[in-house]
Amino acid sequence: MAAAIVGEALLSAVVEALVGKISTEISEFYQSKKLDESLLEKLKLTLLSLHAFLDDAEEKQIKIASVKAWLDELIQALFDADDLIDDIATEALRRQVEARYHPVSSKVRKVLSSPFKWPYREINSKMQKLFERLEHFAQRAHNLPLEKGVSSNVWRATPTNSAFDDSAICGRDDERKNLREVVSVVNATQTCPLKPLVIEDCWTLISKHAFATHKCTEQSNLEETGRKIAERCGGLPLAAVALGGKSMSNHFDELDSLHGLKGLRTLTALPLEFGYMIFRHYLENEVLHELLVALKQLRVLSLSSYNNITVLPNSIGDLKHLRHLDLSFTGIKMLPPAICKLYNLQTLLLSYCRGLTELPEEMGKLVNLRRLAIDNCMNLKELPKGMGKLVNLRRLDIDGTNLQEMPLEIAKLENLQSLSRFIVSKQQNGLKLAELRKFPLLQGELCISKLENVIDPSDACQANLKEKKQIKELLLKWSHSTLEESHQVVLEHLQPSTNLKKLTVKCYGGTSFPNWLGDSSFGNIVCLRIEDCRHCSSLPPLGRLQSLKELFISGMKSVKSIGSEFYGGNSPSFQPFPSLETLTFKSMEEWEEWNMIDGITTEFPRLSHLSLRSCPKLKGNLPSNLPCLVRLDVEDCCVLESEFSGEVDNRNIMRALNVFNFNSLQQLSLFNIPSLTAFPSNGLPKALKTLSIEYCKKLEFPSHEFLQSCKALEGLRIMSSCCSLTSFPLGSLPVLKRLILWKCKHLKSISISEEAAASQSLMFLEDLQVYGCPELESISLLDSSTPNLSYFMVTSCEKINSLPEPINNLSGLQTLYIFDVPNLESIAEEGLPINLRTLGVGNEEGVYCNTAITKWGLDRLTSLSELSIKGEYLVKKLMEIQLPFGFSHLTSLKTLELVACDKLKSLPKEGLPSSISSLEIRRCPMLKASCERKKGKEWPKIAHIPFIISDIDFNFKFHEDEKAMVETNHQKEAMKKEREAQR
Repeated sequence: MAAAIVGEALLSAVVEALVGKISTEISEFYQSKKLDESLLEKLKLTLLSLHAFLDDAEEKQIKIASVKAWLDELIQALFDADDLIDDIATEALRRQVEARYHPVSSKVRKVLSSPFKWPYREINSKMQKLFERLEHFAQRAHNLPLEKGVSSNVWRATPTNSAFDDSAICGRDDERKNLREVVSVVNATQTCPLKPLVIEDCWTLISKHAFATHKCTEQSNLEETGRKIAERCGGLPLAAVALGGKSMSNHFDELDSLHGLKGLRTLTALPLEFGYMIFRHYLENEVLHELLVALKQLRVLSLSSYNNITVLPNSIGDLKHLRHLDLSFTGIKMLPPAICKLYNLQTLLLSYCRGLTELPEEMGKLVNLRRLAIDNCMNLKELPKGMGKLVNLRRLDIDGTNLQEMPLEIAKLENLQSLSRFIVSKQQNGLKLAELRKFPLLQGELCISKLENVIDPSDACQANLKEKKQIKELLLKWSHSTLEESHQVVLEHLQPSTNLKKLTVKCYGGTSFPNWLGDSSFGNIVCLRIEDCRHCSSLPPLGRLQSLKELFISGMKSVKSIGSEFYGGNSPSFQPFPSLETLTFKSMEEWEEWNMIDGITTEFPRLSHLSLRSCPKLKGNLPSNLPCLVRLDVEDCCVLESEFSGEVDNRNIMRALNVFNFNSLQQLSLFNIPSLTAFPSNGLPKALKTLSIEYCKKLEFPSHEFLQSCKALEGLRIMSSCCSLTSFPLGSLPVLKRLILWKCKHLKSISISEEAAASQSLMFLEDLQVYGCPELESISLLDSSTPNLSYFMVTSCEKINSLPEPINNLSGLQTLYIFDVPNLESIAEEGLPINLRTLGVGNEEGVYCNTAITKWGLDRLTSLSELSIKGEYLVKKLMEIQLPFGFSHLTSLKTLELVACDKLKSLPKEGLPSSISSLEIRRCPMLKASCERKKGKEWPKIAHIPFIISDIDFNFKFHEDEKAMVETNHQKEAMKKEREAQR
């Protein structure tokens, strides 16, 4: 099985890597210790001989058992060889590092820690045994039906997985047929969505990977358990393969114990939704210790996202062959000193370990470490001084940490290729900007922060950024925008390579920008951000940047006007910004004038997105010809008005924006513009698809005739705007798909006219959301008029007393939220729509309508996957409901949320559906106590549920952003849904 899993490519790579190490590090070490170098030559020849058989063996192992057995044993031998070679190479490297950092006598050096547990004189003996073992495999190969350097097939399709013969690929027959039909059509653009596998196909995959060469009939006692696991895979083939491969030839009922797999070399977490369900018992620290003791051959270990792991047992130090350790997204608070014994470790991932406060002081012992990721470890404040010994380190990710300094020894890591952040020290003996010159191999992204600590501006020149031609993204950052003359000299000397693609300058304290910023030689820059450079009164000539596609300018508080200096010229024959697609101005507090170039057709020929945010003094004279503009956002631009009209007109702002001239405009967003009172009389752009109006309270809602002219408008959002709106006429917008009405405080009704119903103008409506409209009394929906309505939400509307009935006729409805509607008299008297997938109902206080829950027809909602119930009355009623009207028929239910029920103590007697994977109990104190893990009376009813969330106390610890991920707050979901729709 092992050889099949590893595959030909990896086997070849292992052999080639071994030969490479023997030719370099090991050879030099042998010379220095006067060991038997002839043995190395013989070992290399044997490895090359084995390498020649691999292609043929990989193909024939499927059909010839003796070849497969040879490969299985060979891979184990090669891994053992790699371990020995790595031990020797690590010792050689350790001695070099110690000699460099501790030039002391040999007697003193002997007491320094070493991974070697045997004296150098035994090396020859161990290498001789290794040679004899591999030579034995080479001799056996000659007795097998194998040929050197021969592939029996001219071409082989890449197998789906080498763990079994893919001639029997299972599942998705229809999709595979569809794919073949699609690719047979020249220039076909059709997509074929892959549906989840059926349970039978999931079981087939698991069976193949679990039993390998054995037939399922030989393991018939395991089939029932295996099929249960298949159900948990949710139709996802990768999960099925992972679960099957994890069990290998072991019994499924031993899936709870990996201790028997002592030769296991890779143990990685499944995706959280599967890994937690199957392996959650291993998250206990004592069990983790037992696991690590048992699996000493591990090379790859991932515990990523196991949030309850806060400490690693010292037994981690016994995994001397470990190359890759992933602890990202765990609750780790500190690493044990034993981790510094992992001399072969090449990758250590600690991303988003927000409880981590420090790294071990002896980290420098990990001399083979190539990548260290500590990004977003928010409580990590310093790095150990010994990090300068990590001479093999290629990548160091420290973004999102709270590091204030970096040790000077970092400058010794001359092999670094990726350094996400370089922090300039303010200490006399700290890390200076000039030390950047010692990293000639840097590439990709680089952030240089705390530039205010540069005392000698010549350090910026010595950093030699101009010669670092592989850096593609650069962030130059001062901590605060203080007026300093030295900033100007520093930025001048920090001129990057012209290969740069993205540049950000933040909190620069100079009064003007250097000449290189905006120079046409920077023809590769595609993205530029200038932020909070408060003392610069003018912008650099950015119009000269021929490849610039995205420009973001923010916080330029001294800029009052923008004109020819910004474009880089004022000649009518000069075309500025030939490639610019996105332009954003934000927080420009003093900006008043935007001047154009006389005689030029358009300053921005390819601009598709223009955003003006928080420019309170900006007046008119905006670009008038933007032929490619698709999206326009205007926010907090209080006095924006046109100057070409002699009289003040309520429509001046629209004239200033020239929106009716933007023939390609598809998205228009207006936010907090108090001077806006009316739309232009000649209408909106004909191509407009999405209109969002927020906090424009004086804006008059347009007439029916005006709305009828918006023939392309698919999405309309009105939030705290249009105070004159009292009735919204559904059907006025002929192709409307999404309607969101939030906090329209005078809105009384949402209605459909007979004319609209007859015209079928509502047949496109998919999404209707109403929130916080205190005067709203009624909503009219006709099932025949809205056949495609799939999302309906009414929340916090105090006066509404009825909803469209019979609501079950809205057969396309998949999501229904009705929250905090205290005067609602009835709902779903004839049952809920049978295709519902998400249902949220309830009031914070009081009785929730007069309709008995038994009339809702919960037993018919076989597709319901999310259910949220709010309030004392409704939650208790739901918990008391008896079969056959209860939970038992909700076979698809995955998420259950119970909110605001102080007196609820227990769950239904029959328990909750086995399909539930997430239970959230919020503001139900008595139920929370009853459901306490392993102690509460109700715990047996919910013990099978992986995610159990009680207020902010989690059964396993989440990070803040993961809490947000699992929240099912309906308002947040609605907002997110709308933002996605607009994008």
